[in-house]
Amino acid sequence: DFDSDGTLDIDAQTSPASLGYALSAWMQDSPTAEPLFIYLVDHGGVGSLWLSDINHDGMASEDELLQAQAFSTALAALGSERHLSLLVEACKSGSFVESLSAPGRVVLTSTGFENATIALDGTISFSYYWLLSLLQGDTVLEAFVSAREAIRAISAQEPQLDDDGDGVSNGSFDGEVAALTHIGFPFTNRSGTFAEDFVVIPESGGTSLGIGERALLQARVA
Repeated sequence: DFDSDGTLDIDAQTSPASLGYALSAWMQDSPTAEPLFIYLVDHGGVGSLWLSDINHDGMASEDELLQAQAFSTALAALGSERHLSLLVEACKSGSFVESLSAPGRVVLTSTGFENATIALDGTISFSYYWLLSLLQGDTVLEAFVSAREAIRAISAQEPQLDDDGDGVSNGSFDGEVAALTHIGFPFTNRSGTFAEDFVVIPESGGTSLGIGERALLQARVA
């Protein structure tokens, strides 16, 4: 419920078919100049990701598994002009890198080809540290390095990054595209440059709120 309106923001049952529909039908109306970020998290195996448990039997059937090669085919349909960044948070997610790699595409995984991944209630995981870093204005590369160091301190995970299109992660040329990529508006709030470079001018009058009440606050950045 991202907009806090009391209704879950879910468009469809999670499945490979739903993901394929989102990539094909939804993206048809999106300008190719707009960047795309895909975040996938669940149980993983070598070359596969468990997207759902429709039968609630604790097992994933073949049609509930996202195969890396099938996912790569779906992404190829988007064309090569769109800037794409994606993160796979799952055990053995590094096995996705070779299939998903493409020139100019930023591929991140929470761990290597054979390693398990840690996700304790969502608060201790590679994704948590990576997203936290992005919220502080870091580039995708800076967030990757920060999250990698944080997760290395508590586990044997070895997060992977490939953005030179060779299908081999953590190479000497990987990171150049990620270093120029922001998800959201780029800013800096650690060294004080945000406060020096921008002035926030309130445009809303004073408002008193009671418990459970809401109000729209407006401001202009100059």
